[in-house]
Amino acid sequence: MQVLTTIFTSWYSILLGAFWLGVMITIIAFVHEFGHFVVAKWCGVKVEAFAIGMGREIFGFNDKHGTRWKFCMFPIGGYVQMLGQSDSPKKDDFKYENDDEKSHSFEFKSPWQKIAISIAGPLANVILAFVITVFILGFWGKDKIKPVVSHIASDSPAASAFKIGDEVLSVNGVKIDDFMQVTKIITFSGCNPLEFEILRKGKILSQKITPVRMETTDFLGRVQKRCMIGVAGGETVHENFAPIPAIKQGFIDTISMTGDTARGVYQLLTGQRTIKELSGPLKIGKISHEASKVGIQKFMMLIAIISIGVGVMNIVPIPVLDGGHILMNLIQVIIRREIPKKVQFLIYNLGFGVVILLMLAGFINDFRYLIKL
Repeated sequence: MQVLTTIFTSWYSILLGAFWLGVMITIIAFVHEFGHFVVAKWCGVKVEAFAIGMGREIFGFNDKHGTRWKFCMFPIGGYVQMLGQSDSPKKDDFKYENDDEKSHSFEFKSPWQKIAISIAGPLANVILAFVITVFILGFWGKDKIKPVVSHIASDSPAASAFKIGDEVLSVNGVKIDDFMQVTKIITFSGCNPLEFEILRKGKILSQKITPVRMETTDFLGRVQKRCMIGVAGGETVHENFAPIPAIKQGFIDTISMTGDTARGVYQLLTGQRTIKELSGPLKIGKISHEASKVGIQKFMMLIAIISIGVGVMNIVPIPVLDGGHILMNLIQVIIRREIPKKVQFLIYNLGFGVVILLMLAGFINDFRYLIKL
C-alpha cells in the first residue's frame, strides 16, 4: 500500500509539474516571440500570425494590421510567422502580388535587419528576467549569506587553509560581499587554483586553494560533480530595497545570472561539463511544481532563471536557433553575397540534428530520473 501511495504521489507531482511547466513555458515563449514580433514590425515586416501554444488553433482574431493572433491546443510555446519566412532554405521563393507586398517580406530585408529580428527574442527573455528580478527585490527583498566560514568539510581542499570564522574578502581579486559569489567563482573555475584573501582575527591573509570535483545536488534536483573546496558560508541576512536600488541590483543580478548561464553553456559545449546535467521537461516540470508550492516568489524566480536559459541557449550559433540565423546573416555581410540555398539547407539540417540530439539527451536524463522515483 505504501508503495502504491508513493507511486501515486510521484505521478501526481509530475502531472502538476507538467501544468506549471506549461504555464512557465507559455509565459517565456510569449515574451520571446513578442520580442521578434516588435522588432519585425519596426523593420517593416508583415507578421502573418502570432501563435500562443502549439498545435491546432482553438480560437483567435485578426488585428487591423492583418496579423492572426491565435491560441492553440497545447500550451507549450508559441511562434511568430512572418511574410517571406520559410521553415527551411530549400523552399521555393515566395510569390508576391506586388512590390509593396514584397517590401514587407522578411526575405527581402537586409542582413542587419534580420539579425536585429533574430536577436530580439533572446533579448526579450533577458528583459523579462530583469523585470521579474526587480519586482522580487522591490516587493520581497533579498537574502544574502555573510562571507564568513561557518563549516569546513574534513579532508577537503579548504581544511588546511581555512578556520571557522574566517571572512572571505576577495577571490582572484574579485571583492566578495555575499558567500554566493564565492560559490559561483569556485563552480566556474574549472578546478584551477584560486587566490583567496581572508580576514582572520584582524589580520589579512592570502591562501591559494585548488578546488576538486565533489558530488552535489543543484536547484533542479540534478546530482552532479562540481568544483568545490568544502566550505559553507555564515548566517543569512535579509536586505530590503527601495525602488531605485532595486532597479540597480536587479540589473546587476540579471547580468550575473546571464553570465553564469553563458559560462555553463560554454562549459557544456566544450566538454568541461557532462551532458548528463541537461534536464528535460519532466524534471523541470517537477521543480516548477515544487517552486509553486513554496510560493509565488520562488516560482517567479524560476521563470527568470529559465527565461535567461532560453535566451542564452537560443543565441548559441547553431542553425535553426536564433544564434544560427545571426551567424548566417553575419557571414552574408562579410562575404557580401547570399549563401547558396543548397549550402543553407545542409547547414540547417546539421543544426536541426544537433538540437534533436540535445533534446534526446534531456529526455534520457528525465527517464533516468523517472525510474529512480
